[in-house]
Amino acid sequence: MCQAVKDGKLKTKLYAIDTWRGDEHAGFYDEAIFTEVNTIKNKYYPKQNIFLLRSLFDKAITQFKNNSINLLHIDGLHTYEAVKHDFDNWYKKVKIDGIIIFHDTNEKKDDFGVYQLWDKLKNDFKIRGIKCTI
Repeated sequence: MCQAVKDGKLKTKLYAIDTWRGDEHAGFYDEAIFTEVNTIKNKYYPKQNIFLLRSLFDKAITQFKNNSINLLHIDGLHTYEAVKHDFDNWYKKVKIDGIIIFHDTNEKKDDFGVYQLWDKLKNDFKIRGIKCTI
């Protein structure tokens, strides 16, 4: 996202909300991850409006007005309950013509439930899926 904003010379703000401590799906990690992300931000994107918010999603939500987000990427805890909670809470923050991206919609292992929410949302919203593997 940062590179696209830089290359496109877009006048926008980017917010990365995370605890930078990890979780049961991503694994747990130490301060080195936040330090690395912040170093990359400062080195390669010094002129972009990028804000690293060290917070839980539920606490950070108060900093955003309804109908104010153009693009939301949901990539928190991947259980069905957690991703549904994030979607339900953040949905009203996204503009009517905004875009919501979910991570791991094709992952059907362990207790990952993003695909279940994705399947339910297909009935209620105009959805386009992009299958990507790296």
